[in-house]
Amino acid sequence: MPAQPGEDVRLRAKYHDWCSARIVEQFLSLSPEEVYELARPDDGGAGAAAPGGAAPAPVVPGPEAAASVAPSPEVVGTQESFQQLVQRVTEVLLQRTDLPSFEEWSAAYREEPGRFDAEMLGFWQSPESGEG
Repeated sequence: MPAQPGEDVRLRAKYHDWCSARIVEQFLSLSPEEVYELARPDDGGAGAAAPGGAAPAPVVPGPEAAASVAPSPEVVGTQESFQQLVQRVTEVLLQRTDLPSFEEWSAAYREEPGRFDAEMLGFWQSPESGEG
């Protein structure tokens, strides 16, 4: 069946919403220490994917290591430093997450939309369209 006008745009928005939800779930499951460890630009690759595309084992430092993974005092508390931290952690989580392509996801979505709709954040909904 051919796509309806606007269907591809709506599906892409839902796909991005669903993928975002996967990353948000992972981000929120991290402890503050894990967040700072993943965000460290000089971590020697601890946050990057391992050779061969395999995700490295999560780094879970103990309480005694919190001081060593905390950001330096000069970057704490600024909006720019927070944005950089979130961006770096998000990039690491994207590398670690095996998200399907849009084509794969949309085929699965068309077969069972309820499965995916329950896992979305709602960002795909347009206030102007009244969808939701």
